[in-house]
Amino acid sequence: MKLREFDLEKALAGDKVVTRDGRDVTQLTLFNITASEPLVAVVEGSLRRWTKDGSYWEEKESAFDLFMAPKTVKRWVNFYSEGDAF
Repeated sequence: MKLREFDLEKALAGDKVVTRDGRDVTQLTLFNITASEPLVAVVEGSLRRWTKDGSYWEEKESAFDLFMAPKTVKRWVNFYSEGDAF
C-alpha cells in the first residue's frame, strides 16, 4: 500500500486517514490547546493522540504515525484483439 504524506487540512476536511501500518483512523479532531499532541482520533476503538504533523512519537517512527490513505482510481481501457480495431 502506497501511503501519502499526512496533510492536516485535508484530514480535517474529511479525507481518509490511516496509520503507517494501514489501520483506519476515525473521528479525527484538532483541539485548540497548547499541548504538543493536540490531534485526537480513534484507532481500533481506542483514543490516540498525535502532533499536528501526524507523528505519534515526536522523536521516532511509529506504527501509529498518520498518513493519507491511498486513493483508488478507476480507469477503463479499450482492448481490441488483432483485426478487430476500427
